[in-house]
Amino acid sequence: MVAYCASNWDACSLQHDASVICISRGTLHRRKQNFVDAMDDYLTAMDKCGHQQDLPVYRHASRQLVLTYNDFALSCFRKKNFDEAILLLNKAIKEEKREKGLYVNRGGKCLS
Repeated sequence: MVAYCASNWDACSLQHDASVICISRGTLHRRKQNFVDAMDDYLTAMDKCGHQQDLPVYRHASRQLVLTYNDFALSCFRKKNFDEAILLLNKAIKEEKREKGLYVNRGGKCLS
């Protein structure tokens, strides 16, 4: 029983570490405005957590994904790609309904 618990703990620890690495890499991609790769890394981090929404690392990856959707939308807006910007903001709002800034950004895009 002890061996099983130890190996199970190791597996959980490795999944957590892999998630943290994906989040860190996603952050670097986002800073370089490589939004697609950033989104892929955040989604991978969430997958590695088994989509357990109660885990802090999952919540952090989810939050970073929402911020990436927003940043990508703003980049699309600057390039006059309004449809893509609205689509990205809708995805962000679906994930984080309480973030007022997302609604403001989406409203600004619709009025432009």
